[in-house]
Amino acid sequence: MNQKRHGIFIAALAMMAVWVSGCSMVDRLKARDHINKGVTAYKEEDYETAVKHFSAAAELDPELLTAKLYIAHAHRAQWIPGIPAASNTAKARQAIQSFENVLADDPANINALASIAGIYDGLDESDNAKEWYRKRIEVEPDNPEPYYGIGAINQRLSQRLTGQDGINVENLTEEELAQAQQYTDEGVKELEKALEIDPEYANAVEYLNLIYREKAYLSVDDNEREKWQRMASRLSLQVIELRRKQKLQEERERREFLKTQSEGQ
Repeated sequence: MNQKRHGIFIAALAMMAVWVSGCSMVDRLKARDHINKGVTAYKEEDYETAVKHFSAAAELDPELLTAKLYIAHAHRAQWIPGIPAASNTAKARQAIQSFENVLADDPANINALASIAGIYDGLDESDNAKEWYRKRIEVEPDNPEPYYGIGAINQRLSQRLTGQDGINVENLTEEELAQAQQYTDEGVKELEKALEIDPEYANAVEYLNLIYREKAYLSVDDNEREKWQRMASRLSLQVIELRRKQKLQEERERREFLKTQSEGQ
């Protein structure tokens, strides 16, 4: 009798396991259906509907990190960089929070780290942007992009003080001059690091050229000023050559793609 009851108990557990597994599978299938519908809505630029579908997917399958990432991107797509309206800024904050939700499950998610840094950069919150670029560097120290991001921010911050072509330098206070010098020093360091990793990173070369010019504007010694100007001029020529090579490569890839498409028909 005991053996019979034990057998019934085991059978019941087995049926329960199948039932639970079945419900879980159903939920997962429903979640993926919502993902597909959300992607369709996203492509149609109906971002609010996309968020609803992605949120439903995340609720049905909490382990589906893709759903949370899609939610964040759908929020980000509703934000327009450069528009300071409170409602627009709120959308950026919402996107940041959504990407942070992704990081809560996956702290090394490059997509989320890069997106948060980019949003803060677009909001012109330089300190926050640089902080998140540095967090990205901790995860992927051999990627030149976050170094470039920090360097580009520093170039812009310096130029705000020095003005176009250094026109404001003579009017800067000692504190402002020191601040501009700090921006350029850090900018050079970060951009040169980016180019150590990828010597043909055209954007980094371009901004290093610009920040060398900033250092020339800030130089009080004629020889030092000429040195920075010469270095900047050399980089200007390098940028032109890199952009030319980049266009040639893009054209080759385009032709190869068209050839592949034609052969596949």
